[in-house]
Amino acid sequence: FATFVSIFFLVFAVPLLTLQTINYTFDSSNEEKFEYVIVDKESRISTGRYSTRRYYLKVVINGNLEELKVDSYIYHSYEIDDTIELTYHEGYLGYSYYELIYDEGLSGVLK
Repeated sequence: FATFVSIFFLVFAVPLLTLQTINYTFDSSNEEKFEYVIVDKESRISTGRYSTRRYYLKVVINGNLEELKVDSYIYHSYEIDDTIELTYHEGYLGYSYYELIYDEGLSGVLK
C-alpha cells in the first residue's frame, strides 16, 4: 500500500503542484481588482487519519457563491458583511485564480 501511495504522489500530486506553481509564477496578465462582500464563513474539520481544520470565506462572484479557502488568521480577521478586495488573474497556463489583499499589501492565492 505504501508503494502505491508513493507512486500516486509522484505521478499525480507533484506534477499538479508544479503546474500550479508555473501558473502563478509566470503569470504576466493584467490583474483586475474587485471588492466583494463576505456573505458567510465556514470552518470544517476533515475526517480521516489526520484531521485538519479548513477555513472558508464565502462571497458571490458573477452570481455564483464561491468558497475561498483561507488561513485561520485571515478567517478570524473578517466578519460576515465585511468587504474584501480580490485581484483576478488569468494565469500563465489559463487557469484563472484570485488573490486576497490583506495586512498592508500582503496577498495570498485563493482559487
